[in-house]
Amino acid sequence: MEAASTISSNTLSFQPMARFLLGFVLGRRSSIEMPKIALVRSAKWVETQTKPGLYPVGGVNGLCLQVANRISRSWVLRATMPDGRRRDMGLGPYPLVSLLQAREAARLARLAIRDGVDPI
Repeated sequence: MEAASTISSNTLSFQPMARFLLGFVLGRRSSIEMPKIALVRSAKWVETQTKPGLYPVGGVNGLCLQVANRISRSWVLRATMPDGRRRDMGLGPYPLVSLLQAREAARLARLAIRDGVDPI
């Protein structure tokens, strides 16, 4: 009697994983994924970033804070040009260019790209 209950509990615990794998193989998972949306970060958050990397700051699609080392930070706009090329455009160093100024520059660059003009 014990062996029968052990087998059925193992079978039941396997079913959700089997459904997930079946859905993944059939392509259902890819049709429900949503695009990532960056959190809108504050100026205080920007000041605290010291780990090297590229951090989306939100507010304008593609606007990122690039941290090179503990004290060197700059603004970068990642955008796809009308001809399909993906470009990283420097918008200036932080804190010389504030978060508000970077968002405005990124917004204007996005408008230029939409109109078919290369903002660089």
